[in-house]
Amino acid sequence: MKKTWITITCATLGISAFASGFDDGSAGIPKDSSIIQSWANGIEIYRGYIDVSNPDTMDNDTNRASFGHPGNALRTATGNSSHVVSLGDGGWATLTFEKPIRNGEGPDFAVFENGFEFNGDLYGELGFVEVSTDGERFVRFPATSLTQTSTQLGGFDPLNATDINNFAGKHVSGFGTPFDLEELADSSGIDLNNIRFVRIIDVVGSIDTQYGSYDSQGNIINDPFSTPFWSSGLDLEAVAVMNEVDVDNSTISLSDVELHESGVFVGEASDGDSAFESGLLSFEYSNSGYWSGFGASNSANDSTIGFSNDKAAITASGIDSIGDTYGIVNAFGGSKKAYFTNGNAHQVNGMYVTNSTYAYFSMLYGDAFGKKFGGNSGDDEDYFLLKIWGTDVDGNATADTVDFYLADFRFSDNTQDYIVNNWRWVDLQTLGTVTELHFELSSSDVGDYGMNTPAYFAFDQINVGPEIIVNSVAQIEEQFSIFPNPTDGKVSIEGLTETENAQVYDLSGKLVLSQQQIENLSIIDLSGLESGLYFIHIKGKTAPIILK
Repeated sequence: MKKTWITITCATLGISAFASGFDDGSAGIPKDSSIIQSWANGIEIYRGYIDVSNPDTMDNDTNRASFGHPGNALRTATGNSSHVVSLGDGGWATLTFEKPIRNGEGPDFAVFENGFEFNGDLYGELGFVEVSTDGERFVRFPATSLTQTSTQLGGFDPLNATDINNFAGKHVSGFGTPFDLEELADSSGIDLNNIRFVRIIDVVGSIDTQYGSYDSQGNIINDPFSTPFWSSGLDLEAVAVMNEVDVDNSTISLSDVELHESGVFVGEASDGDSAFESGLLSFEYSNSGYWSGFGASNSANDSTIGFSNDKAAITASGIDSIGDTYGIVNAFGGSKKAYFTNGNAHQVNGMYVTNSTYAYFSMLYGDAFGKKFGGNSGDDEDYFLLKIWGTDVDGNATADTVDFYLADFRFSDNTQDYIVNNWRWVDLQTLGTVTELHFELSSSDVGDYGMNTPAYFAFDQINVGPEIIVNSVAQIEEQFSIFPNPTDGKVSIEGLTETENAQVYDLSGKLVLSQQQIENLSIIDLSGLESGLYFIHIKGKTAPIILK
């Protein structure tokens, strides 16, 4: 939304009836509604051009949308038109949550944009909405646009709310567009009771088929275009959750780490080998005059090149905002370890990572030690790789290792080469339940003394599931029983005195099924799962169950 209109919104914000057709806008979810349970707390963003039809168009010294910090789209919606992040033409943002979204009664989540109503018309910009369980397969809500396509809507022209349906941006600031997962009941590849990602994609509203976006019925979408400003594209304010899975997840953001006056914590020279705690995790570091391992920082320095700026992220902030604390890692000398302070095993759902400023500029330009990635020709197949694995309850390394490329120049098409400069989500569910996490860096640029690329990266928002403690049959039967066990598919829960929630985990500790509000003699249907050993978690107790 163009910020030119901000002064109007303050005086005219409201909802009025439009012509007949789809919802006139009155079905928006108020930002302070009592049905909202939580808000998105993580974001990965890709900014589109401010004018995709003319990529050379510049505003604020860039040809891509740049208005707003990505963290503006996190936590509670404010109704403030300037507290948003602009996506640009075709740009997108993927939101993550502390707890998954489930398919419950009524709308399950809502997307807030900064549209407004003036003289009975809606001024806003539209976006597609998609959801995913695993972060790889996304399913789009079927959206419909009946807006005329004979004349292009200009950058400051209004929309008719009754002509559009299932688009983000349909409702005025302070009111979220609701989405009901039940509409996707026939979709494959997603678990509607375990939605971990919501993606918002800006609609390019050009009726020129070379650039325009199409709705689910094949109609080209006509919304305000072009908007060649730094605030181009949909302006995302927040994503609210009305129905969430009742699971004991937590987010480790390092906000509880006490920083030194410099805005950094890497311990003291007298510490030697030590560790600091944040949430459930302890992070190891070594500082005997030279620091390595884990640290914490709130540095906003994304411009100083070289080793003197080795404790800053290229994003200039953590996920939330400028000044937000994030983790920084010097992985020189081999893998670095974080471990659960309580000594128990947890499912680690994922985390955000990005490059340090030091490593980013070393790869971008080269320096006294490291080469410019791609070389002078751009054809060198360089890479900078982060490997993450865990330690299981038996003290063994996990069978799976997660690979994430902080830079990758191995593509045959050099335009696909990249060095990460934003926060990127790394999914870690395949590691299963772990007591420790290990991080190791490697690079294509190696010399006589090892890796030449600076061995640094930054991290934030580690999302951790509940402890997985398998209780004895005697402990379980003190409170409730589960039968039959083994089972062909359906099990009954007996002995509950109150309404409870149940989660089912597979052998690796991955949440595979969630059922809310079970009562005495309720049935949990496992028939959709493969045969094997599972764990049912109810009332703080976890019981093994064999599915034949």
